[in-house]
Amino acid sequence: MNSLKLKLLHFLEGMTPLEITEYIILTLMVVLLPFDWHPLLWLMTLLLLVVLVCMVKERHIGNHSLSSPARWTLWLIVTYFLYQAISLTYSTNIDQGINLLLRRFPLLLMPLLFLAADTSYLSRARLRNLMYAFTVSLIFKFFICLIIMFVCHRSNAFGSQFDPIHHAYIAMYLLLAMGFLYHEWLLLPTTTPRWQRTSLIIAELLLAIYVVMVASRSGIVIMALMFIAIVLHQIFTLKNIRQGLLTLIAGVAVATLTFALLPSGTHRLAQTVIEASEGDKSDIRYTIYSSSLTAISRNLPFGVGIGDCNETMMDIFDEVGGDDGDYCLQSQFNSHNIYLDSALATGIPGLALLLALLIVPAVEALRRRDIIMLSFLLVFAISGMFEAILNRSIGIYFFALFAPLLLGAAKQDYSDARFNAL
Repeated sequence: MNSLKLKLLHFLEGMTPLEITEYIILTLMVVLLPFDWHPLLWLMTLLLLVVLVCMVKERHIGNHSLSSPARWTLWLIVTYFLYQAISLTYSTNIDQGINLLLRRFPLLLMPLLFLAADTSYLSRARLRNLMYAFTVSLIFKFFICLIIMFVCHRSNAFGSQFDPIHHAYIAMYLLLAMGFLYHEWLLLPTTTPRWQRTSLIIAELLLAIYVVMVASRSGIVIMALMFIAIVLHQIFTLKNIRQGLLTLIAGVAVATLTFALLPSGTHRLAQTVIEASEGDKSDIRYTIYSSSLTAISRNLPFGVGIGDCNETMMDIFDEVGGDDGDYCLQSQFNSHNIYLDSALATGIPGLALLLALLIVPAVEALRRRDIIMLSFLLVFAISGMFEAILNRSIGIYFFALFAPLLLGAAKQDYSDARFNAL
């Protein structure tokens, strides 16, 4: 007990009571996100109050601990939100636009909080603890879903699905945690006990199984891409050919076993691959994407405004007609693509801002070899090709929370020799 207390005191050393409060709030946010986004609204409000008290007490506004790329990215996120607000001026449906802006308000608030408040206490070590809390929360939820599934004697925990959260979004959470665990694996010294190495491998496997269980096509594709990137990183960057080949063999074996034991989780992906290879365009996304492109081409260069996206898409679906058009119209589908959605709402300038706020941190993450940030950007950017992530609160809070967190700690502890060796 005394040893644990000493470790806790050492971990919190140098932090003020208000900084400790901020850190506790951030920890609660990453732990609760996989379960329900609603508490994050109140926690974010509480975080705002704490930050305001800090600024009044210290009589200082501004975050000197941010790197230049991090600061630029946070301002780009703020600008992206504000440009959407400007698009209200040429929207017809003002109420719809205001509703969507209010939902996206964390995209404005969280970056501004990190730009205004001193986050120098958010070292890489403390960020890693937040990521561990996030990962453990996901694994805990995985076992809860498994227990519900077995107790209720059905193939999925919640009727037709394994997790109550939309499969594409929970897959994003899982893939970020998987990227983080790989980062932790690389940082393990050679003297690390075998049980610690084994624990990381087991955790990685559990998260991979979770992705398959939620039957996310985009999640499985991104996981495969991440696996290929890991093998290439092992062989060509770390020059560890033996480890890379062993990882490749183990990954193929696990994937084969997973496809054999969990056919329901991989059926949607396999069916999509077969349809695409045969030129079958019956997947409803073909209609959605082609309709989105039609709507965008008619409203260049500034889009229809944030309030009129839904109405514009419904008009196009009505023009398409047929079974697909009618189904899309009845289902009130959006573009199911963050890039198409941004181009439709705010045109070329809005799309350019979105791409910039992804590219700027990606370049810096590559330069610093920041695997956690690269994982986050990869997961968000590719998932955005299949879902309009920033139209739903579960996606908005994911981006609004982790982008500032990862950027806020981006300047810390890069002198670590083991990190630079990556």
